[in-house]
Amino acid sequence: MADLVSAAMITDRLGPNVTVDTFQLDAFLADVSAQVRKATGGLLDTVDVTNIETDRPEVIPVVYAIVRRRLVNPDGFGSEMLDGHGWQQAPTEGVMLTRQERRAVRSAAGAEQTVTLVTPWSGD
Repeated sequence: MADLVSAAMITDRLGPNVTVDTFQLDAFLADVSAQVRKATGGLLDTVDVTNIETDRPEVIPVVYAIVRRRLVNPDGFGSEMLDGHGWQQAPTEGVMLTRQERRAVRSAAGAEQTVTLVTPWSGD
């Protein structure tokens, strides 16, 4: 399947002061597109770079945010500090969507948000 956005669309949004390895960006866009399609359960299978601006423009900023996050932090490290105590999250491999990104992509794709509640008394 074709990428959801093109490398040119990403570099235009990043601006002229940011240099990006285009081969690495192309490979990464393929990974991001696959993960976004997976998160939407196939709702974006017919959408690609040729029709995303007319069919699902709401997806573009989310894809851009995922790509930008990975370009700014290529090793995937995460850390926090609170009142003198800190921790660092192990690096992540590949493309992973955050919970907020997954929700935003599913919403932009038109997926319904459903919650299933299973209790000990429901018989499931």
